[in-house]
Amino acid sequence: HRFRYLFVTSTKILSPLLAVLLLAAATRILGTTDQSLWLDEGFTYNVIVRTDASWNAMFAEIAQDTHPPLYFVLLRLWTIIIGDSVFALRLFSGLTAMLSVAVVYRLAHLLTADRLTPVVAALLLALWDADIFLAQETRMYAQRTLLACVSMWSYWRWSRAPSVRRALPWTLTNAAISLWMDTANPGDSCTVVLAWTQTRGGNRCLSRSGDDLRAVVHRCNAQPGRN
Repeated sequence: HRFRYLFVTSTKILSPLLAVLLLAAATRILGTTDQSLWLDEGFTYNVIVRTDASWNAMFAEIAQDTHPPLYFVLLRLWTIIIGDSVFALRLFSGLTAMLSVAVVYRLAHLLTADRLTPVVAALLLALWDADIFLAQETRMYAQRTLLACVSMWSYWRWSRAPSVRRALPWTLTNAAISLWMDTANPGDSCTVVLAWTQTRGGNRCLSRSGDDLRAVVHRCNAQPGRN
């Protein structure tokens, strides 16, 4: 009976998600190579695919750019396994964008009791033009979306029961976001520090933690010279 219950429950959760993921795959992977590489993608191609580029040469090239190296390192490892064609390069972003849809579905499932809201939330992201566009680019923006979704999920888990173990995924995710883009939002760093200090101080009132989070991020973003 327990196995049957788990099977029925898993089927109810996974069936709608699989359907949405198939739709997300179709919108993100079909037509991936219809457009040639544009300027920014050309920079990525030059950094990753250049035949004379060793790892040291790649880091030297990245040092001249505004973006941190995490995306380029992962993409370089990806091309070693999958290949360095235009389709293979853009597939990295496409599959990452599909994972974002799955994370949004899971997060909505945790936040709501009904079955329709997670499906609608995942559909909105799966059919969002901007996300589809970025999923077909050899740039780091699809990965940032995934990290942002995982960060929200991790924060929700931590806010339910603050602990060092639950703060770690949230902290690492925000740190990864800071290593993914050109300049980290100071709020990212604040949330990393806040997660640690809140858990070090033991369990606290959730509403107090939420107020502290909003206040700290607001103060960080309002610093002089910050946009």
